[in-house]
Amino acid sequence: MIDLYFAPTPNGRRAAVILAETQLSHRIHLVNLGNKPRELLDRNPSGFIPVIEDDDGPDGRPIVIVQSGAIVLYAAEKSGRFIPSDPRQRLLTLQRFMFVCSDIPGASSALFAARHDVAEPSESTIQMLEERMIGFLKMCEYYLTGTTYLAGDISIADFALYPFYVQRKALIDKVGGLDNFDRWAEQMATRPALANAMALKRAD
Repeated sequence: MIDLYFAPTPNGRRAAVILAETQLSHRIHLVNLGNKPRELLDRNPSGFIPVIEDDDGPDGRPIVIVQSGAIVLYAAEKSGRFIPSDPRQRLLTLQRFMFVCSDIPGASSALFAARHDVAEPSESTIQMLEERMIGFLKMCEYYLTGTTYLAGDISIADFALYPFYVQRKALIDKVGGLDNFDRWAEQMATRPALANAMALKRAD
């Protein structure tokens, strides 16, 4: 059984989505980020979510995993789903996955912080970070040219990206013309497991 410590941030939703899609047995512990429980801090002293604890780790012993990208990769490899075995296709998938796990969240978090976490937001800084975010969104549009999913077949890259698409939908609509990206998102949204995971709410 896998225990997921979860809050409905894009990173938290990544973990919930991959566990739902891989159909690994799991239970969800809703975390109030304003009052982080001891169970979370014992597993990740930073207090960041998501965190999983699998009582049946690679060597049959419990293992704790932090970082949403590591959790997505772990679940895919444990289940044998959504990560190719063909070496070339696997490398392409990992390239798209790393882009989604590094460039997209970093730009999104910086933009959020510039708008909400400073006493006097700087419009020039916000504009610069928004343009950077838009550049990454346009890369997603490019990657989806002529293909249904980011790396051919549906993969860890797609599941890792979708929560950030939802978070940045207003900016995507503002940019306009990201037709491949929107078509991809519509296709992703038809998946029941993903939809159920995305519907999870915050703890009171």
